[in-house]
Amino acid sequence: MVNTYVKTIYLAVISCCIFQLSGFAQQDNSETNFYAEADFKGFQIDASTLIFVNSLCVAADFDFIKNKRTPSLSFGVRTGADYYGILGDVVVGEPGNTALLSATVEFFDVNICPRFTADFKRIRLDLYAGGTYHSVIKPENKTSEVKTKDGKMFFKGGLDLKVKLYGNYFGLLGKIVLSSGESFGGLGIFAGYGKEY
Repeated sequence: MVNTYVKTIYLAVISCCIFQLSGFAQQDNSETNFYAEADFKGFQIDASTLIFVNSLCVAADFDFIKNKRTPSLSFGVRTGADYYGILGDVVVGEPGNTALLSATVEFFDVNICPRFTADFKRIRLDLYAGGTYHSVIKPENKTSEVKTKDGKMFFKGGLDLKVKLYGNYFGLLGKIVLSSGESFGGLGIFAGYGKEY
């Protein structure tokens, strides 16, 4: 039931973005600073960690709405995948003789999210919210709570704050991800390619 609500909200967000995009495209350019233009924004690979969480993520960003007055602001879509491990409970032993131990529980998410970006000379902020297909790696060893989330769509949102050490190619990263599946965050590094504005 909750999964149906998540899908409905996700489709509503995507529909609103498409509606807004078509509205911007039809407006006279003299009325607004925003204009519609599809463009490849960039891609990134990032790794982060924070005490009980480790993550490795790959993402590609595409712009659909840009700002004439402030080219560093844009709206678009982020697609990508997250592989992450969180310290949690793992079931060990034979049936009838099992125990719970603390170990790293591994997840793999495939994401597509509407995104807002503010990209400046030394700092870049990405805010995104959309859907994710959430998978549990080796679900047979996991607790029943974790197993019920395997192979389902969930709402996912988050932010990346990057401090650029070498343009949009390399730098430091702060990351927070909130999801109905699993939430995580961390500090780390990113590498990739991004257009400079």
